[in-house]
Amino acid sequence: MKAFTKVTRNYQITIPAEIREKLGIKKAIT
Repeated sequence: MKAFTKVTRNYQITIPAEIREKLGIKKAIT
């Protein structure tokens, strides 16, 4: 689970907010 959290945090930093919203990752994280 910690590894997954690290990956998601990395995505949060590297992927622009616009792309995150399109992929729905932003909602998943927040």
